[in-house]
Amino acid sequence: MDIASHGLNRIRLLGLRGHTVGAGYDAPKCDLPSESKAKRPLVAVLPFKGTEGAKSRLSSVLSPAERSDLALWMLKKAVMALEGNVEETVIVTGEGQGAAIYGVMGDLRLRAGGSLRVMEAEGSGLNAHLEYAVSKLGRHFEESAESSIPGFLIILPDLPLFDRECAERLASAVRRNADGRALICPDRRLRGTNALYIPPGWRVRFRFGEGSFQEHLREVGICAASHNGGYVVLFMPEVSFDLDEPGDYFRMLGALAPFDDASEEGASVGGLAALRGLPRRVCNDFNSNGVGRNTCL
Repeated sequence: MDIASHGLNRIRLLGLRGHTVGAGYDAPKCDLPSESKAKRPLVAVLPFKGTEGAKSRLSSVLSPAERSDLALWMLKKAVMALEGNVEETVIVTGEGQGAAIYGVMGDLRLRAGGSLRVMEAEGSGLNAHLEYAVSKLGRHFEESAESSIPGFLIILPDLPLFDRECAERLASAVRRNADGRALICPDRRLRGTNALYIPPGWRVRFRFGEGSFQEHLREVGICAASHNGGYVVLFMPEVSFDLDEPGDYFRMLGALAPFDDASEEGASVGGLAALRGLPRRVCNDFNSNGVGRNTCL
C-alpha cells in the first residue's frame, strides 16, 4: 500500500466521512466545486522563525550551520515552487529577523518583483506570528478598493519534496473550493498540519504544532458552521512529508536521488535536478552513501 492510500485509510478511520477527502496525485480532481469565474487572489503565507537553532532535532546528523543552510534551502524551494501559482507570497518571521531574511532572498525577491515580501510579526511563536500576519494582511485588503479580499494558504516551509508541480496542484485544489471551504493538508503521521487554506473572511485560530491536525479540524469546523461552509482534508505525499527527525532526513536523501537502473551514475534525471540546490553537506552525504555520486560537483 502506498503512502497516499495508507494516509487516506487512516483519515477515514478518524471519522471524517462527512467531508471531502482527496489523496495523492489526483488532488485537483477531488469532488470540489468548479473554480469561480472571477478568480479571487490567493496569498501564500510561510512562517519562518529564522536560522538560529533551526531543525534542532537533526543535530545528530547535521551541524548548526548545516541545519541553517538546509532550512534556508527549503524556504527558497517553497518560494520558487509558489511563484506563478499564487498572487503573492509572504514570509512571516519574528521581530528583528526580517532584514536578514529579506537579504537572503536576494535574486528570488528581485525576480518575483512585488509578489514576494517579508513581514515581521509581533508576539512569540509561530501561531502568534501567523495570526498577526493574516490579520494585518486581511485589514490591508479590506481597506483597499483596488483588489478583492484574498484567501490565505499557510504552508510550513520544511517540505523538501514540495516543488512547482505540487504547488500548482495544491493551488488548483484550493481555487476549486470557490470561497466556501477551508482545506487542510496533514502530515503523513496525521498528527500535524503542513498546509492550511483559510477562505476570505474566516477567522481561524492557528494551532500549528504537535497534534495540530485534530485541533485545526475542530477550528475550521466551528468556523465553517458560522459561515455556512465546510472543509476538505487533502492528502498529498509531497506536502505530507516534512523534515523533523534524522530518519526523515535520510528518507529525503533517498527520495530526491532515486537510483536509476539504466544509469551507471546511479541517479535519475529528476534526482539530479533536485540535488543541485541542496546544501553542500547534504550532497556529501549522498556521495558517502553511494547515492547520486558526483551530482553536486
